[in-house]
Formats: sequence, C-alpha cells, structure tokens
Amino acid sequence: MVNETSETAAVARSPGRGPLSRWTRRLPAPRATRFPYADRIPLGSDRDRSALERSARWILLSAARSRLGIVLLRMLMKEPSVRGEILLSLSDKMAYQASFDEAMRSSRAKTPPAGFEDLTWIFSSNVLNQRLTRLEFDEAAYLWRLIRTLDAPLVAELGRFRGGTTVLLAAAGARVVSVDHHPYHDRWKEELERALQRLGLLDRVEFVHGDTRTHPPGACYRLAFFDASVEGDAMRAEVANWWPGLEPGGHAVFRDGKLKLPHMAEIPAVLAELEQRPDALRIPDDEVPGWMAHFVKKS
Repeated sequence: MVNETSETAAVARSPGRGPLSRWTRRLPAPRATRFPYADRIPLGSDRDRSALERSARWILLSAARSRLGIVLLRMLMKEPSVRGEILLSLSDKMAYQASFDEAMRSSRAKTPPAGFEDLTWIFSSNVLNQRLTRLEFDEAAYLWRLIRTLDAPLVAELGRFRGGTTVLLAAAGARVVSVDHHPYHDRWKEELERALQRLGLLDRVEFVHGDTRTHPPGACYRLAFFDASVEGDAMRAEVANWWPGLEPGGHAVFRDGKLKLPHMAEIPAVLAELEQRPDALRIPDDEVPGWMAHFVKKS
C-alpha cells in the first residue's frame, strides 16, 4: 500500500465503571484495543471534521473501544446489510482520500510498470484482502514477482494455514515443499489438494506434516517462506534449521517480519540477529511491502 501512515487503532483503555463493568471485564480484550495496529487504510484526519463531528466521533469511539462495544460490533457485523454498509463506507472514504501524486512518491511505484504486480499502489492492501491466505494484496504481488524471477525455484513454505499462499507459490511456477503441523492439517489439506488438482498444480506441491522448527530441510532451496512462528525462540529455531538449507543467493522471506501486534514483540530482535550474520543481506524495509521482511543469503 502506498500510504502506510494511516490512522491507527487506539491503545488500551481501562475498563469503565458501571453495572455492566463486572461482566465486561471478564470478556477478552479485543486485539485492536490492546495495541496500536496500523491497518494501512488511509482515512484522513480530524482537520476536515467540524467540532460537532469530532465530538460525535469521540462518543462513538469511546463506546466501540469498550469490551461490550466490541462484542456488540461483532454481532452487528454478522448481518450482511450492516457489514456491506461499513465496507462500502470505507471504500468511499479511501477513494476520496486517495491521491495519485502521493501514490507516485512510493518507492514501489515502478516507472514504467513491467507487469500487473507493479501496479499494486492503485489498490488498498490490508487484512480485508485476506481470504484463503494471510498475505495482503501487495505482499502477494511482491512474492509472485520474486518467484517469477527465480525460474521454477524449489521453495520451502513453513506454515501453510488454509493454503492460499501454497496455491500462489505453485501458480507462480515454484515447486513447493509445504511444512505444517496445524491441528486442522488433515482437514484443510484434503480441500487444498482438490483445489490444486482442479488448477493443475497438485504435482508441484509436496505436503509435509511436521514441525517447522525441527523438520530436516532435506534439500537446497531457492526460497524459504517463513509463515509459522512469531515467538522469539521458535523463530530462532526455524532460522537455525532452514537457513543452512538455502542455496547461496537464495531468499528468506518472513511474512511477519515487522512489529504488528503484542505477541510479535520478539520478531525485530530475531531478525536483527539474522541481519548480523556475515552471509545475510537484508533488503531495505521500504522496498518490501506490508509486514514482510526479505533477506538474501550471500554467495
């Protein structure tokens, strides 16, 4: 996404007092109220709002940030008409706030564009783009272009979830060894295999039910896509296990490579350690979209 300095969700606030406070304090605090999560949706600022609009917005946000408010909002979002109205309102707001001049200042606005993946700055990239993959739109385009430049590479996919990224990797031309030990592995794998079969991609994917921290690589890979662990020791174990399996000149892409939520607080330290290796080169973060981090193994 071009403008990544958008409004962020508010930080945590203490539970209020009142007849419902004893009950609502028992509800899990929503992630958005526990941590300032940048959603990469530019919605403008308070400069264009009147005093009355700002006051009304403050009242609504105060209610929505409460635990009871979040529960009620989630209930309303289950109604298609309410969800549709919210999404349409967001879409209109983003379109009116967009600027070609601002978009073209992005380092990822290639001139001239060499392919569709060079035009991701036209679109919004955020968690609403995710369906069968955890990739945001511009992240998926970045990964697609990387695979296409590597000429049918052997790729280790570490963590598969529903398998949308598996499809993308195989469709881009990769031969994929997909390692996962999610509890729903068998259930989701059957559905994914049917999709890959219909797409003519099944022969490009090898499924492994194993622990990404300990499963032996067993081959040399052009790319390792880290999408399993976000805790410090687990990530260190994955890097220690798979970095030796990368070919010289190979790539390591971390889907969660930048600080996003509290449970990912150890990620920067782990990647800083990798960056200190004499055989590791980190691609500048401003050249890598979204939350991803990209390393190259020096020859």
